[in-house]
Amino acid sequence: MLGEKCNGAIIITTIENAVPEGFKIFWIPEDYKYNVHTNTLYLDQPLAFDIMTLKFDRNFPDYILEAVEEKPKTTYNPIIVFVITRESKPIAKAKFKLFKKNLILTITSPVTLFSPIIEVDDLAIHLENLKKKEKQIIETEKTKEVEKNIRSEHVHIWGPPGAGKTTLLVQIASKLKGIFIDMSTKNSIIDLALYLLAKTLKKSGETTETIKKTIENITKNVDLKTVRGARTLLSLIRAQIYELAKQTQTYLIFDAMDQLPEELEEGKKDTTSFYTLIKLLKDIPNLKILTSSRRREGLGFKTIYIEGFTEEEAQKYLKEYNPTLDTIKMLPHPILPIYLHYFKKHLKDQKITEISLDMIGNLPKTVEEWHETFWTNFTEKQKILLMLMAVLPGPPNIEAIAHTLKNKEETEIEKIKEVYKTLEELKDFLKEDKTIFHPLFQEYVEEKIKQQAPLIKHYTEKLVEYLHKNNEIEEEIETIIKAIQLKIATHKIKNQLLKTYPQTIELLYIKGQYNKLLKILKHTLPIHKELGNKLGMASDLGNMGLVLMDLGKPREALEKFEQAYEIDKE
Repeated sequence: MLGEKCNGAIIITTIENAVPEGFKIFWIPEDYKYNVHTNTLYLDQPLAFDIMTLKFDRNFPDYILEAVEEKPKTTYNPIIVFVITRESKPIAKAKFKLFKKNLILTITSPVTLFSPIIEVDDLAIHLENLKKKEKQIIETEKTKEVEKNIRSEHVHIWGPPGAGKTTLLVQIASKLKGIFIDMSTKNSIIDLALYLLAKTLKKSGETTETIKKTIENITKNVDLKTVRGARTLLSLIRAQIYELAKQTQTYLIFDAMDQLPEELEEGKKDTTSFYTLIKLLKDIPNLKILTSSRRREGLGFKTIYIEGFTEEEAQKYLKEYNPTLDTIKMLPHPILPIYLHYFKKHLKDQKITEISLDMIGNLPKTVEEWHETFWTNFTEKQKILLMLMAVLPGPPNIEAIAHTLKNKEETEIEKIKEVYKTLEELKDFLKEDKTIFHPLFQEYVEEKIKQQAPLIKHYTEKLVEYLHKNNEIEEEIETIIKAIQLKIATHKIKNQLLKTYPQTIELLYIKGQYNKLLKILKHTLPIHKELGNKLGMASDLGNMGLVLMDLGKPREALEKFEQAYEIDKE
């Protein structure tokens, strides 16, 4: 049978460990046969991937499972078996773990709706929070220019970090009652789709309970991060925006495009990327889009460069300290709002009521010098806490940090109280969710971690140990990867990744989070290489190939398969 297939092909023949414990087959294609005793799916017609055309001869294996227990185990560890042929002859047989292919499980995680989106009613609150932190937000010439242009065309603003892009976008969103989306958050596009759908259902008079059930059904039955699911998602967003824009002028405001999650950033030509969403939306009547980034993006929008305050704007920003224009001229140019934010904090801390010319000459010359000044004044507790927060993904896990820092004499509760107290002391450097408040300060803290590696290595080991013990696996993996990136991962931490990652990538494959899965495999591959584990290397490469196939990248997938085959031969 194999010899009848085309020259140069990968032939998929069977799937072992096909059904996890607690599930049963709900549906399989007609040309599959399932052996319940061996838990194996057999393909009557083997699936061929042609090396010349870089395509499968039909759809990749899809099947649906159904839970037969109230709380079945979700561990899923199927193995795909394929044969590589050349010149119509089988030259190798290999097995690689296949962590999921378009499964619909009846167990789903609770959905957190709209987390990256500031709704219209909340925009004023967000603006007030900014005002509290900044004392005042001034309307700059650039704000006026952006507002004028966005009323008639799409606009993209770009400029250096700290130039005030986010503040400008929030001002515009508040004034025009736009939908503000922070693109640096993990589920920003998914949450945008669900937010728009919920808004439409609410307008049509549906109850909150009905809206919740609708959202749950979508998240349960549509794999939003597969290619098929992503296309469905983008179509959903376009349809909802189209309906919204028919009723009223609509503004979509996307902040931090340069910090897109990997699954939206990669493949700008892909049909599932954020850039495709922009193309789908930009021709809708009554819709205007405003985006921001550190770099100039090729979106075909009106482009406006943001470099900070003019001298007159800086004088207005600092007006409570009575600066003269001559004093302002002595400040480092361009005058970044983040620089003036730090300057104001310094004035407040030192109880200074008026700015003098002599004072300006003694100020830090750059934002980084401000960071160094503040860092010098931090206590050791504050420094260690900030460094641990920079290692952990997302908002700080207070219990994990407290456990990491606790000594034998302290109780868990005492340490948690102390961590909260320290966070309160650092509030000027944190966002509302307790994450580090600005990317520039985050980058500075990460450099400090590298300089104090021995101490942070010790704490990171304890942190990873705690996360593993409490089964917070995904956060554990993210923390280990961050430690590897910061070059503070010890052998113990790396070995922990090798023990933990099979379980995590199963979960990621079930969720369809392919780019995150690839990110993990790219970190485990060099560890396996370092250890001389050729079996581990071949497995990682094979799994990369399977994921790349799902992402629609057959050439890259074939390259990984061949690398895995070469290692397997040795």
